[in-house]
Amino acid sequence: MSKVTLEEIIRNHVHLGRPNPQGWCPVLCKVCHDHGKKGPRAAFKFEGDVVGYHCFNCSHSTVYDPAVSRSMPRKMLEVMDAYGIPDSDWRVVIFQNLN
Repeated sequence: MSKVTLEEIIRNHVHLGRPNPQGWCPVLCKVCHDHGKKGPRAAFKFEGDVVGYHCFNCSHSTVYDPAVSRSMPRKMLEVMDAYGIPDSDWRVVIFQNLN
């Protein structure tokens, strides 16, 4: 069975813009409900199994690194919930990393 990554799950649920030169994929922030008057103000960044999120509008920022954390950080849970990513989808990643 192939390993499912958090990046794959996020890409299945969130329409991401093209990555900028620093690797950030822009999105409209669903945490602060930014309506995009200034364009996308939030972004996801994927580096291997590490996933980062930052909003330049509301300053919501979080990182999930399976090498450091055995569970999903509270602020990343807020991001998953805001973007409508079901618990059943991202929990697969947590269970894989526990094995």
